[in-house]
Amino acid sequence: YRATELPVIAPSHSYSGTASPIQDRDLNGLYFCDIPWILTEDTEALLSRDKFLEYWPNISERYLRLYAMGIDAYAMLAQLPWLADNPNQTYSGKTGLLSLDDKMQIHRKLVWAQFTEGSPKLIENTQALSNADTRPSHSIVQPIPLK
Repeated sequence: YRATELPVIAPSHSYSGTASPIQDRDLNGLYFCDIPWILTEDTEALLSRDKFLEYWPNISERYLRLYAMGIDAYAMLAQLPWLADNPNQTYSGKTGLLSLDDKMQIHRKLVWAQFTEGSPKLIENTQALSNADTRPSHSIVQPIPLK
């Protein structure tokens, strides 16, 4: 039906979170979304994935996404009042771009990647995959000083 150019999209479970180019080579071309903590390499940040694994080498990498959610849950406590007062602002967390709606529910946007040569590569333009804005905006919440 001439559908050879349609993108193949999969959930985040298609990527284990650990690079395995030989094992994942059959996934080449596959698009998926995941949390930034899994897909980006920020080796300098105190709470980067690499530092986290360095400090706790015996933890299960299977639960990396849950650890990231815990980091964001703790960080968001200080951000909630600011986000409630500024409904169009976002917080760039480990699990994605987080925002608060008028019902005080937290929403998040993930980042998109595509398997290339068996490894996930972040992609910038996701308009072909979704009509929604899936890339983080530039409005980042400034930290609220703790008293």
